Amino acid sequence: MPWPVYSTRLGRSGDAGVSVRYTVPAGHRAVIKSIVAAAVIAAPAQVQLGAAGQLLYIRTFQATPASLVESITAVVYAGETIDCWVEKTDMWLTVSGFLFNDTVLARRDLRSELVEGSPADLYDPAA
Repeated sequence: MPWPVYSTRLGRSGDAGVSVRYTVPAGHRAVIKSIVAAAVIAAPAQVQLGAAGQLLYIRTFQATPASLVESITAVVYAGETIDCWVEKTDMWLTVSGFLFNDTVLARRDLRSELVEGSPADLYDPAA
């Protein structure tokens, strides 16, 4: 049975200085695929995207109307967060991607299973 996959907006911010947080629900995994940002501002200001406590993306808009669309790939696991932030009013940030049901392949550290010269099988249905 294929995994159900949902294309969705994972975050959106338009309130100056307010971080909007989305927590990936239990039993799911999110994959961030696109960032859309726009600004109509009179002085330079930033938009920022974070996930799992790490800063993934930062962009400074100059004092002129501008917009952008960026493609990225970032995996965010169940219980981890996606944070969208804009510095000033008249700035917008939208983050989209996919939300997967993730009940079979849980996140785990595979480094101990790697043997030199023989890559480990990353899919272990018994795990």
